[in-house]
Amino acid sequence: MSIRAVWLHGSAKNKDSLLLIKLFASVEKRAKEDDGYVPIPEWLHLEQVSRTFLTSNEHPDCRAPSLEMSTQAGVLWPVLSIEQYHPRLADLQQFLTEAAPLGLPLGGEHATGTIQGKPSTILTPKSKQKHVPWRNSLPAKSKNTLNFKVNEKLFGDRVAGRVVCTADVEGPSPEVSITVLKPSLLPLEPPLPISHPAVQAMSIQAINGRPSWKLRFIPPADPFVLCLYNSVVAEPPFQAVYQMKGEQQVNLQLQLKKNAFVPNHFEYFEVQMPFMHRGCITRVISTPAHGSVHLSVDKKTFIWKIGTKFPGKSLDLSLEAVLHFEKYSPNPLPREDPTDEASLVAYAQIVFKVPSFAVSGLTLDSKLVEVMPITKCKVNTVYEFQSGEFKVWNSNYR
Repeated sequence: MSIRAVWLHGSAKNKDSLLLIKLFASVEKRAKEDDGYVPIPEWLHLEQVSRTFLTSNEHPDCRAPSLEMSTQAGVLWPVLSIEQYHPRLADLQQFLTEAAPLGLPLGGEHATGTIQGKPSTILTPKSKQKHVPWRNSLPAKSKNTLNFKVNEKLFGDRVAGRVVCTADVEGPSPEVSITVLKPSLLPLEPPLPISHPAVQAMSIQAINGRPSWKLRFIPPADPFVLCLYNSVVAEPPFQAVYQMKGEQQVNLQLQLKKNAFVPNHFEYFEVQMPFMHRGCITRVISTPAHGSVHLSVDKKTFIWKIGTKFPGKSLDLSLEAVLHFEKYSPNPLPREDPTDEASLVAYAQIVFKVPSFAVSGLTLDSKLVEVMPITKCKVNTVYEFQSGEFKVWNSNYR
């Protein structure tokens, strides 16, 4: 992958903190020839654009942690952000000239050799204890707590997970080691998780015959995504059949079943049935045995709100409804419209969130958390499993 530009900022994040700008004209010229070209913003606006951490939760095919930058001209992706101090940062310009002269990395061995033995032009901090730049704004007194949140999202038959860490630990650069126990039956991808730049070391080990990851890191002062992973589900947590037929008057039926391994308690659970290529819904005839039915504000989505649990010991629910639509004459789609035929097919989308549960079986053992220098630290871990994109297509589509 080619490099379009390199920006080097100091920790102050102001005008005077800009240390280096390296632009690669040949790469920029090739980028302009591609469809969807988005220009790089001026440095003055770099801190003003919105930055979103892209994870496999939003993009299941994502295989590397990256940032996207939303600018007025469009979205820049991928943008790699590294927060790290190194005593030879002043040699970065020469290193880039040797390792990527035209923006295309050639390998760093020769470039490293050309700067070996030269004295560093940036002195290391005089403090006896090393200090990392991402911990330059710590509270005066810490509570010595580590909070971990394991969040998993369902995308069809795949699960995208992430571990979010919030650390409130004393010291300029405390080292934290945690052990994440992997499920013994379901494989996780990749073999080692995609980790935050603050992670200094990762390893694979076995505890009581169960595979696990061990991560050692210096946590930033703010909450951060410690690692990302993907998994598959042996069987779907929910099974559903959706049938819909009709034009101006639509008859629909939805059958829903919850598998027994999913806890029967939810923060929310609803099924959304959008009708984007019809008129507005003018009338609804439905008497659900459980939950309630609603319409969205634009009256184009029929919503079945089930609530926080399935009734009694039942694992099955069903809904029948008749929807009446206003007369509607859709405009023919232009040939250049990227909308494919699948978007015109009706579907039901299941939206839910299950607290205190990880469908992959991944767990974080608080007894195996270590902090150096040795400090008594309280460890809290929460789990949540929610829908990312879980659609059930209309089986009556012709």
